[in-house]
Amino acid sequence: MVAFALMVSLAAVDDAGPSAKRYFQEGQNRYQQGRYAEAIGKFEEAYRLKPLPAIFFNIGRCWEQLGDTSKALKSYREYLKLAPDAEDRDVVVEAVTRLERKLQDKGVQQVNVVSSPTSARASIDGRYRGLTPLAVEVPPGDHRLVLEKEGYETSDTGFLLAPNKALDLEVTLKVQSTGSVVAPSVSDAPSTPRRSFLSQRKLTLVAGGVAVVAGVTGLVLGLVSNGARATLLGAVHEGAEAQRLHDQARSSAIGANVMWSVAAVALVVAVVLLFVEPRL
Repeated sequence: MVAFALMVSLAAVDDAGPSAKRYFQEGQNRYQQGRYAEAIGKFEEAYRLKPLPAIFFNIGRCWEQLGDTSKALKSYREYLKLAPDAEDRDVVVEAVTRLERKLQDKGVQQVNVVSSPTSARASIDGRYRGLTPLAVEVPPGDHRLVLEKEGYETSDTGFLLAPNKALDLEVTLKVQSTGSVVAPSVSDAPSTPRRSFLSQRKLTLVAGGVAVVAGVTGLVLGLVSNGARATLLGAVHEGAEAQRLHDQARSSAIGANVMWSVAAVALVVAVVLLFVEPRL
């Protein structure tokens, strides 16, 4: 079967330029030597110079010899798509069926995604799979294909994949019309840079911070003063100890009053700055 495909392609290459024929013959030689990966490179170069459908059969045979079921199946199916009336169609269909059965045994099947234009981002069931055209394997069942490309409307297509048959999906993307262009959001639209709430009110934050610190300090000093006063009045103390407790209660009370006064003034300043500072 392999020799037949090679001879058919070689006859067609005879009508091509010398470069295409040389690459094809080199691919044929590599295949016969069992150097399948090198043969693929030669066949692909021959196809680039002379796009003959039968070359895909040869590439498929190389991938099959390398044990890559997915790429072999894709190559065979591409051959049948380009040459539906090929003389060796029955042979290729048999190969396709054999490889589809292998994928079925693995619990997956192949999906070939082609888009116009190409290089669209393809996601299946929310998972990014690559740029079109591409061939991927997914489990049989219901799926969703989403294609995205800048300048085109997003395509969202549902499809049902059979367990024993590969599937071709061809999607033509619609050019995004002017009316369907989504207006940029406020964050995306170009505009004069605006300062944030915090950056507009730095002095307000400083005054507020002073009010909080002074208030907490006044509260602590007040507690110290009350504690010293309670200790002094709760028992009889010697003269020196009584004087110390008296002085501590008095100085702490004075300190607390000062801190509360500072906190009150700072709070008033902060409230005023809250409304005034952005215009300064």
